[in-house]
Amino acid sequence: MIRIAICDDDEMFCYHLEEMVRASGVISEASLLTEVFFDGESLCDYIEKENSFDIIFLDIQMERMDGVFTGKEIRNRIADEDVQIIYVSAKESYAMELFEIRPMHFLIKPVGEEELHKVLTKALHLLEKISNMFSYQINRQYYYIAMKKIQYFEVRNRQIIIHMQDEQITYYGRLAEVIEQVSGHRFLQISRSEVVSYSAIEAYQPDKVRLFGGSELRIGRMRQKEVQKQMIAYAREDMP
Repeated sequence: MIRIAICDDDEMFCYHLEEMVRASGVISEASLLTEVFFDGESLCDYIEKENSFDIIFLDIQMERMDGVFTGKEIRNRIADEDVQIIYVSAKESYAMELFEIRPMHFLIKPVGEEELHKVLTKALHLLEKISNMFSYQINRQYYYIAMKKIQYFEVRNRQIIIHMQDEQITYYGRLAEVIEQVSGHRFLQISRSEVVSYSAIEAYQPDKVRLFGGSELRIGRMRQKEVQKQMIAYAREDMP
């Protein structure tokens, strides 16, 4: 699901841009969720309630919390480094302070269909790269690891341990958040405390797996049936 926010104090423009996004054909209706906001404050409030977006179209000139301040709030206070911010403005000149927000692109009103199509395509390409990375947070700072480097995740007390062949990384988090983030990347939950990458498994038995490098992990009794089902499904996907 691609989540897109449109934030502009011009109500008609918001709904027009929303229609253009849906009509662009870059994202299918089944994979698209759009939300409209008429000021930066309501957008930030919504994000802070554990809602997130992949792309934000953000107007620079708004009477109530303008786009510059809103962008800084999203990047700095809310600490969302993943969202692709696309600024929209009727002016062709931009303040240098916008660049610290690291926007993906600038669109000049009126926004044309062809340009919107190009920008959405570019944003989705960037999101595809991000989606192949696992992100975690330490002291409000985000870090990224390529999914392919991870062998397995382990939860111990309230800490998540990321196991790779040559190192480990520990941070505070919940296993449910890990499972959500790795969904679609061929990871298997083998117990209440461990989630393993299918590509890291060298040998499989109904009650345990051996990983490349020699680590052996037990499969929880209540998880054995589901793990076997997933292993068969992934093996079939790899068949020529």
